[in-house]
Amino acid sequence: MTNKVTVYRKIFDEAHGYLLSFDLIDENMLDKHINSWKECKIQSVQDLLWGMLESVSNKQAMPHTIAPIEKLRPFLEDFSPPQIIEK
Repeated sequence: MTNKVTVYRKIFDEAHGYLLSFDLIDENMLDKHINSWKECKIQSVQDLLWGMLESVSNKQAMPHTIAPIEKLRPFLEDFSPPQIIEK
């Protein structure tokens, strides 16, 4: 396992150095990009359900068969799975 970590670290460091060799790229830009996943991290079950519905509606032709997700909010109990199941 340590060997893989060492290899991955070396690849990361090499890519990091390469990207920093461009004039328009700085350390802050790389940090922002590397850590951007934290902003998209699911915070609740409701967010998870919303994301799943959004994903389904993004499939080819699905936006035409499923209403915009926000319009489903009243029917899906404010995207609360326990309340949906209760209903």
